[in-house]
Order: sequence, then C-alpha cells, then structure tokens
Amino acid sequence: MTNGKQVPLNAINENLIVDESSVIIIEIVVRSHIIHLIIKEFTMLNIKTLTLSALLLGSLSAHGNNFSISSPVFEDGGKLPKKYSCHGDDTSPPLQISGAPEGTESLVLIMDDPDAPDGTWTHWVLYNLPGDTTELAETAPSDHTWDNGTMQGRNSWNDTKYGGACPPDGTHRYFFKLYALDKKLELKKKSSLRKVKRAMKKHILAEAKLMAKY
Repeated sequence: MTNGKQVPLNAINENLIVDESSVIIIEIVVRSHIIHLIIKEFTMLNIKTLTLSALLLGSLSAHGNNFSISSPVFEDGGKLPKKYSCHGDDTSPPLQISGAPEGTESLVLIMDDPDAPDGTWTHWVLYNLPGDTTELAETAPSDHTWDNGTMQGRNSWNDTKYGGACPPDGTHRYFFKLYALDKKLELKKKSSLRKVKRAMKKHILAEAKLMAKY
C-alpha cells in the first residue's frame, strides 16, 4: 500500500530490481576505485624501490666499486713466479693499484696463505700507504718505515718485511688483500696484524683482492 493506494506486485519487484542494480553498480565503481588506488600505490612503491636501488648502486660505484689491485707479472688466479717465493729471490712482486674511492687517506695491504696447515699464514703487512698510491715496485724496501710514511707490520715469521710464498706441500693460494681507509692508522712501527685489523675496523671504504697460486 502507498498513500492508501494499492501498488501492483510487479511494480514493487521492478523497484526492487532497480534498487539492487544500483547497489551493484555502486559496488563495482567503489571496487574499481579501490583497485585503481592499490595499483597506483604498488606502482609508486616499485618506482621508489627502483630509485633506491639506483642510488645504492651509485653509492657503491662512488665508494670503491672500481677499486682494484693487479700485477704485471701474474694474472688473478694465475701462478706466482718462482722469483717471488722462498725458492727464488724471496722478493715482493710489482703491484698496481687503481680506483681508490674519494676520501681515501691511506691503504693497507695484507698478503696471506689460507691453505697453510696450521691456519692462515701471514706473509706481508703494510699499513699507512699514502691514499694516492698507484703502484708498489718490485722488491719493496725491508725498512720498518719507508720514506713515504708506509709502515711494515709483523708477519707470521715475526719479521717486518715481505716473506715469499713457501708452501710445505702441494699448491697454495696467496691473497694480496688491499683496503682503502678514510684515515691513517695511529700505530707504531712493527705493529702486529691483530692491531692493524683492529685499528682499521669501521674505517674501510673499499676492498680489493688479488690471488696467485704457488
């Protein structure tokens, strides 16, 4: 009944159908809007993620991604010439350095043998090399302190000089590990490797490695 008048049943049904359709249309519109917002937010999130990744990659590149150490007498992973071993002249090989990151104040070089039977054996420790060093000539000085301020730390023989490759048996790997630091280490000459590592902690800008077998 409407205003005292009887409404046909089919009219009521038609009104109901119209009302339900309207509700359905509204729901579709709302859901479409929500989906659109979700897609928009997801897209913005991806853009932000890509932007952050690009910034991080740029930062890595700016902070030593091209930092490297090499040698003109052997390739990375190649054989160390006998001349630089205890079976030869026991003298240090020539090394080349490039790509030190901005802000490098000093360099640290550590040569060791992780295949030694009693654990890693340290052959050479250099610290406070000038940050702009681009090469180390063959046959490095044996002095505790060089003219350019470079200092030599104690190796596993307790010597403060280069000790050539000298495996007791088989073939060993010898790593030349180079570190770019944002400061000069406040250490005395002939410092131990432990003290050098402790002093350079939290000051490493970049790292590079060169490996030779002998």
